[in-house]
Amino acid sequence: MRKLIIAVVLALAVAPLSAKAEGGSTTQRGINNDALNVYWALYRSKNADPEVRLRASELFSGIVFALGFANASLVGDNRAPLYCQPEKLFLSVGQHIDMLQRWVRDQKAQTPGAEFDRYIDNMNVAMAMLYALKDTFPCDQKGRR
Repeated sequence: MRKLIIAVVLALAVAPLSAKAEGGSTTQRGINNDALNVYWALYRSKNADPEVRLRASELFSGIVFALGFANASLVGDNRAPLYCQPEKLFLSVGQHIDMLQRWVRDQKAQTPGAEFDRYIDNMNVAMAMLYALKDTFPCDQKGRR
């Protein structure tokens, strides 16, 4: 079961994207219909259509649960966790989305324009969520909170 959970997380994290880095807006760069792209997933989470928001929420929920299960599996095997969220801290899907938005803003502030566009256009939303969790809940050298 643990291997299955880790395999699902890895599959989400490395799913190929069809984004192109040319152009100015996300639509011009070709990511307007890529459901696993960071920008597209964040856009859908704020969409006016309740059905679209629900699907985006389900996507984020699945990603967060898969990363949480993978993390718990690593800890259960006495291995270093992916991130070190406090055990009694429970976050909603909306809080995870906000965390991801902050991470994207922080990355944009640290990375020059076109380089950031190339980086984020090819970023899978599951991998970006993992990076956001790692930045928000870092572990010490021994993998502890």
